[in-house]
Amino acid sequence: MGYTRHDLWRRSAMRIFKALLLPFLLILSLIGVDKLHAPRPAPLAAFPSMQGR
Repeated sequence: MGYTRHDLWRRSAMRIFKALLLPFLLILSLIGVDKLHAPRPAPLAAFPSMQGR
């Protein structure tokens, strides 16, 4: 089975794409998990208003 130059280029391009995409997705998922477990800031209504100043 012979491969053309285009087939070989496409296979190598897909390898490079996967090698770059997978770490990027891993980092994004770790950031997302970290944000889910982070303490949430208090809503603005919980703070007293500064109308007297």
